[in-house]
Order: sequence, then C-alpha cells, then structure tokens
Amino acid sequence: MQPFRFRAAGALDLWRKEEDEARNVLARAEAAERTAAARLGDAEEAVQAEAARLDALQREGATAWLMSWHRSWISKQRLDVQTSRRDREAATQVTTHAAVALRHAHRRRRTLERLRDRTLRKYDLEVKRQDTIAMNELAGLRYVARAAESQGEPNDHRQHGSRSRSGGNTGR
Repeated sequence: MQPFRFRAAGALDLWRKEEDEARNVLARAEAAERTAAARLGDAEEAVQAEAARLDALQREGATAWLMSWHRSWISKQRLDVQTSRRDREAATQVTTHAAVALRHAHRRRRTLERLRDRTLRKYDLEVKRQDTIAMNELAGLRYVARAAESQGEPNDHRQHGSRSRSGGNTGR
C-alpha cells in the first residue's frame, strides 16, 4: 500500500499561517488597546490636575486672564479625554474583530486537522486489514503446502508413535 498522504496538507499549512497571522494581529490590537487605555487614563488625570490647579488659583485670587486661560486649557484637556475615549473604543473594536478572526482561523485549521486525523485512522485501519488479509493468505498457503507434503509422505509420525507403544508392550 502507498504511504499516507493528506491531499489537503497545503491548505492546512496555509490555514496554520493564517491563524498565526491572526494571532499576531490580535496581539498588536491588544497592545494598541492597552496604549489607548493608558492615554485615556493620563488625559483624565491631567484634567483632574488642571481642575485642582484652577481651584487653587481661584482661592489665591489670580487675574482674570489667567483664570480664563486655565478654563480654556481645561476645555482642551476635556477634548483630549473625549478623543482618547474614542480611540480606546476604536481599539477595543479592532481587538474584538481580531479575536473573532482568530477564532475563525482556529476553527478552520482544527476542522482540517480533524479531517486529516480521521483520514489517517481510516488509512491505518485499511493497512491493518490488508496486513490481515496477507497473513491469512500466507497461513492458507502454508497449510496447503503442509497438506501437500503430508499426502506425499506416509504418516511416519503416526506409525512411529504406534510402534513404540505397541513394540514397548510386546517386548516384555
């Protein structure tokens, strides 16, 4: 019998590469999401720090233009928080899509691997069946050969056994 060869091995290799690439994309997306979350945290902390600084300036009795500048600066900081929040949400969506793509690629690869394993089991069973058939044929040929040998020769084994028994008993 010919050696086992999985015909879809090329597709399986391709799907393994797709899964590896999907895993890399997911890792990059998760890193981008962590970076966006860190930027959002930094932006929120900056707004709180500037609000505390504005409160301190108001208590000290700062000039009107300085207070106005700080309010404008805080408004800009809040816009940065909103931008950072949108960036984080976008990064979260990219991560979600990358995770879905990875699951899909994994499922495709596993499907082909299960098909390969099933095909290999069938092949192994067929090899064992062929081996059994060959062994049965060999055993049959040996039996026929022994039968042919025993028909050509007298039954010496039986005669020797009967002589020794009968010869041993009569000789005494």
